[in-house]
Amino acid sequence: MSSSGRVARWSFLALIVASVHAHAQSSRPMTLDDLLGAVRVTEPTVSPDGRLVAYVRTTTDLQTGKRNADIYTVGADGSAAPKLFAGGNGSQRTPRFSPDSRQIAFISDADGAAQVYVAAVDGAMPKKITAISAGVQPPLVFSPNGRLLAFVSDVFPACTDEACNKIRADALAKDPVKARRLTTLMYRHWNEWRDTQRHHVFVAAVDGGTVRDVTPGEFDAPPHNYEEE
Repeated sequence: MSSSGRVARWSFLALIVASVHAHAQSSRPMTLDDLLGAVRVTEPTVSPDGRLVAYVRTTTDLQTGKRNADIYTVGADGSAAPKLFAGGNGSQRTPRFSPDSRQIAFISDADGAAQVYVAAVDGAMPKKITAISAGVQPPLVFSPNGRLLAFVSDVFPACTDEACNKIRADALAKDPVKARRLTTLMYRHWNEWRDTQRHHVFVAAVDGGTVRDVTPGEFDAPPHNYEEE
């Protein structure tokens, strides 16, 4: 790990420790509302040039239980206050710096299904990169030259384009028959069925263009390790 990476991680850890220490100095014990309403800080990532740390800050509305995730950036040396990079409605998550540290790609579901966006490191000029009906999922990875982004989405293996996947998904949602005939494993993952769709790796150009499924077939990519769950 580079020295800048170590400094950034220690600065991030110091921020968390300081918050815990401040609560420990309070005059009352922690309550359930304190726990549920605590701000959650996750997904810290350091820019390649070592100057910035991007992270996700999640808050919870205690009345509704709804959570909202925003992305912030902060100097790796801790000399400046955190700045809001992407916020507002929906959740913004999975920040990833471009190789030249000038842009940040992220996933947002502000407009419905989660999609990939790219913006300058100051949050200016956000651009929507994908428009996939099934939405996108992490991991989110820049190519070494910064021109492409790889991510995961759900597909029907028999389909070869977005139009086919949307038609199949719409038909499945409208079908009143919800009985299932299970012939393979794993047929369910946690609270979602896995008998008709598969995770596939997609690639999209940062400057726009066709989104491509680069792992077609009747399998999950990346493969899921069910043994750890």
